[in-house]
Amino acid sequence: MDGLSCVKRIRTLEAEGTLAQHVPVIAVTANARSEQISAAMDAGMDLVITKPFRIPELLPQMDSLLRRMAEQLREEDEVEEKEEEEEDQKGEEPKGEEQKGEGRGE
Repeated sequence: MDGLSCVKRIRTLEAEGTLAQHVPVIAVTANARSEQISAAMDAGMDLVITKPFRIPELLPQMDSLLRRMAEQLREEDEVEEKEEEEEDQKGEEPKGEEQKGEGRGE
């Protein structure tokens, strides 16, 4: 399986829910033509780095990718927490309603 097929499969597994979170994938390729880079990105790569590369050039790009992913996860968590709070509030009886029946044997 080549890298493009592999990343397509990973993205399919993510979409199906088999993988719980986004898997970061960085393509490292000697193919530097713009259409090849576009094809890699379209396949689902998060980043494309062309060969030859140097580690000091790669590390900041990896760091940036991971920071973006961490921020996205934080935002998703905040949305989920807000939705859970709203659901909890919908499920609670208004306090005035609880107190009406108290003490009357209801």
